[in-house]
Amino acid sequence: GEALLQEQRSACPSFGKLEAMLGSDVSGRQMLDAELAMALAPSLGCAWVLCLDSDELFFTRAASVHAHLEGLASAGVDQMTYLNHEGVPEVEETTDYFASTTLFRRHHFAVPLSAEARIGLRFWMDRSQRGQYMLFYDNGKSALQKWPRSQNQVADPRRLDIEGYRDCSDPCILHFPICGMSWFLAKYQTLGNFSDTWLGKVKVPDCFHSDARELCAAGEEALRAKFRAEVIIEDPEEVGRQLACGTCLRIEDHARLLDSIAAAATSSAAPKVAPRGA
Repeated sequence: GEALLQEQRSACPSFGKLEAMLGSDVSGRQMLDAELAMALAPSLGCAWVLCLDSDELFFTRAASVHAHLEGLASAGVDQMTYLNHEGVPEVEETTDYFASTTLFRRHHFAVPLSAEARIGLRFWMDRSQRGQYMLFYDNGKSALQKWPRSQNQVADPRRLDIEGYRDCSDPCILHFPICGMSWFLAKYQTLGNFSDTWLGKVKVPDCFHSDARELCAAGEEALRAKFRAEVIIEDPEEVGRQLACGTCLRIEDHARLLDSIAAAATSSAAPKVAPRGA
């Protein structure tokens, strides 16, 4: 809303550069959200900032992340990038993907170096039109302790600093990008004919995301077919093979912790899909 824009205008160094694209570029809005969080953190007593989307969780099996973050601080670590694991739906409809999604494709850095795991990886790549293992991002999410004024000054995790590498499997990011048919349809109907570039300059590669945009324009049935062919997995035997070879992992703690209860797709919490022809 206007109040948020006013706050970002006064607090975010990149606002002038990003303002023109806020209505059409999700990444621009995310950058300003991150800059505002970094600006507000000291007054809120926050020592670390980690920006997540509404379909992500910062997950740990420990009772708290405090000890982990304190350990990083004592070691002089100011930025930590966490691996992201991608949720795989096993049911077509859900009103609560946090409750119903407990199967995850491991980030490829965490997949075992075994012949069985390579076969597991190939299963996902072969069912993807673009040969993708993970259908969305795979560069993790970063937490910052001493933040710069601008998001542009954050170290890019894709440029791996070998000297600064720290092994960390927990905490991690759990990503639930399209863990239900209605969520999938609503996502791309909302995004619509989005730009071929990020921030007006970085080309969006040909991928699942861009293909879904084109299929959305073609009609709902095309999107439904895409979801069934490349997203959902309903074969219990294949799920068992994926877990056994280590390509996938099963995590249920988040559902219990959030007291989530899988609900019927008819619940009022389900995303509203635009009528056909709308």
